[in-house]
Amino acid sequence: MNLASSSYYYKPKTDVNGQARRDAELRDHIERIQGEFAGYGYRRLGKQLRRVQRLYQPRRIDTISLKADTQLVLRVKRRCRSAGLWRMTALMCQLRARLDHSSRAF
Repeated sequence: MNLASSSYYYKPKTDVNGQARRDAELRDHIERIQGEFAGYGYRRLGKQLRRVQRLYQPRRIDTISLKADTQLVLRVKRRCRSAGLWRMTALMCQLRARLDHSSRAF
């Protein structure tokens, strides 16, 4: 028989049935958390899962939530206007001070 001994003793590393069962368990946890906290993304989901003693890789959480369509639409970040308004206010104050100072000289 022309078969290498490594091929004879080969054992697959992943258990397909076990992986599917773990994925279903993770999906159930994600759906439960999403039902309770609707705005959570994969990072917050991971933190919440760690609180209940479930450790999963963030990429795994993201993948399972995308497959299960529990992923929410990403919120668009709003630009912070406070820094720009503060700068404009500071410039306006400086201009007013210069105008007041120059008008007093006359």
